[in-house]
Amino acid sequence: MVDITSRVSPRLSRTPESAASCRTCRNCRRRKVKCNGQQPKCGTCQSRGIDCVYPRDARRTVVRAKQADVRSLQSKIESLQGRLEALTQSPSVGESQAPLLPSRTVPVTPSPSEIRGRNIDKAHSPEPGLGDDGPQVYGATSLLHDQSSDTPLANQKIGDVETGLLSDETIKDKLISNAAIRRQEELSLSSTPSIAANIDFDGVPMDLAMHLLDLHWNRQHLSYLLTYRPAIMDSLIRNGPYVNKLLLNAIFLQSSMYSDRVSPFFGHQQSNAKGLIFYDRFKALLPNYIDKPTIATVVALLTAAACLIPYGYQSAGWALSGIGYQMVIDLGCHLDSPASSKANSIEQEMKKRVYWAAFVGDKLQSLFLGRPIAMHATTGNVTQVYLDTFEEMEEWTPYIDPVAYVDTRIPVYRGRPSRAISTFQAFVQLCEIAGHIIESFYSVSSRAKSESTLLQIKHDVTMQLTIWWEKLPSWLRFDPGVDSTPPPHQITPHALYWTLVILTEQAFLSRGCFDFILSPDSAEVSRQRCIQAALSIWKLVEAYKQAFTLRRAQYGISYATYCAVQVMLQHTHHDNHEYVGCIRFFWSALWEYQRGCCYGLTRPLKLLRSLMRRLESVPDYVEADGPVGNWPAPAEAGQPPLNPEVNLGFELEPWDVSLLSGIPDELLVDDTIFGIFGG
Repeated sequence: MVDITSRVSPRLSRTPESAASCRTCRNCRRRKVKCNGQQPKCGTCQSRGIDCVYPRDARRTVVRAKQADVRSLQSKIESLQGRLEALTQSPSVGESQAPLLPSRTVPVTPSPSEIRGRNIDKAHSPEPGLGDDGPQVYGATSLLHDQSSDTPLANQKIGDVETGLLSDETIKDKLISNAAIRRQEELSLSSTPSIAANIDFDGVPMDLAMHLLDLHWNRQHLSYLLTYRPAIMDSLIRNGPYVNKLLLNAIFLQSSMYSDRVSPFFGHQQSNAKGLIFYDRFKALLPNYIDKPTIATVVALLTAAACLIPYGYQSAGWALSGIGYQMVIDLGCHLDSPASSKANSIEQEMKKRVYWAAFVGDKLQSLFLGRPIAMHATTGNVTQVYLDTFEEMEEWTPYIDPVAYVDTRIPVYRGRPSRAISTFQAFVQLCEIAGHIIESFYSVSSRAKSESTLLQIKHDVTMQLTIWWEKLPSWLRFDPGVDSTPPPHQITPHALYWTLVILTEQAFLSRGCFDFILSPDSAEVSRQRCIQAALSIWKLVEAYKQAFTLRRAQYGISYATYCAVQVMLQHTHHDNHEYVGCIRFFWSALWEYQRGCCYGLTRPLKLLRSLMRRLESVPDYVEADGPVGNWPAPAEAGQPPLNPEVNLGFELEPWDVSLLSGIPDELLVDDTIFGIFGG
């Protein structure tokens, strides 16, 4: 038999490995000269004495897709499309579906949730937890997250397919226009009761539910911007994914603190405690939501936690916050993901707001309760720029209950721009400084730092506060007595600024805080800065009281007041009439707080009682030897004075003795400011 292999040319007798390589080596290809294809070195490379490498031929190694495989994938895609469409048209798991609104009674444009159901990329589920049989992308803690990138897998491009990222200006225009349309739709809820009647408010009467929602949007919502109004109200009308019964009860719980409405729904509860009926319902619902992380659930947890402190449930608020912070990470809210054709820009805006609201809430709870911070500046990479700026220039006026008695003695407040976005951004920057102060001066490791290190940190913090003050936008500046009083949420950053000044200086003046004491000159400078801050808080709170009354003030204002009165009693001479007038005003303010939203806080009352007994050197202003429970406090405006023998410049009425019941008579020896609400 003839051996034909011996007649085959070298090119045709290559091994399978060489058959997958190109016939032209890399050097000849680069120099664009003819290559003889000789193995292992071509003639040109051999003559030049250089390495010869044959790259692999992609035409021979590529894996061709079979028609059967293509048909199988197409079938799977069609099946997934059908399942996703069914999910976007159904309510969240675990909730009963309220009757859909008749199309003839809802003259509205398609909602973002409806558009998402039609156009969303089918490989991405917009709300983790909507289905038990689909993938869930929760961020860096998830096995479905690409650890080599900060972008969740759902937002990355697949293969050579472009994601079609939207520009910020495009997203901003879409979000603002959507917010305007949703706000117009809200008008139909009040003007057409038949529409609101179809909404499931979890058993709360429709008029009471709408009242509490309106109150929420007017007050606490503007403090944190946690509850994204367009998405929540749209979901409320259409059974969307961004609201659930847990969130509704959290909002109702919070708004009840600021409501004067009397309703049979509350039964015989005291006016200050009437909202606890929603807390009981919240606790009953929580087990049904705790294992299904959603944006609505995390917003509910953080909303409830923020309002439980003034109710006197500090530990419960702290625990719910911790769950909320973990869920923020679990949902990937700490990752800055650009919106694209595959991602819902509204959801990205919501996640951004949830993250920063959680960050701010963590710092405030740490200050109020004396706890270590849980969310650090390095936790996420989320931008502080909000693209939906609809609420920035929206007019704000105090909420007036349409069915409640209107106190004509309260001056009419002229509406002004809300400035909600820029106010919150300034608030976030202050909270970043607050976190630095807490970790540097009020943590368990603070005493281990050297004197030079602590003094350098103090200098740096003082510079940061000064820079924040100097860079504050002109429309957020407020000089009490000169400027008209801004909305309450704009006063809060000013109060926090002066509170942080006090906390920075007080750490070096408090007994036993560090292992060293300041020199007399440095200590005097710190005392004067504390007094200046306390007097500034006085003017802020006074302006707040005159414009809105303090009974419904957010408890951040009351915390600033406690810090200021502590400073005035420790660091001032009590024979100075200006200082005594400041202390007297603070007493009246704290009394008004205690009658309103801060009735559940007992530790500040104990501290206040001991501090007021230290005013024995001011007999003309304070009857220090008399029972503290009979010490007078100011009356509501318009009532005749009950103690006309003392001319203090305002009217008086007796202190409510029940507020001091059970409090021991001995003086408190601590001068706690950090964590004053912790007990």
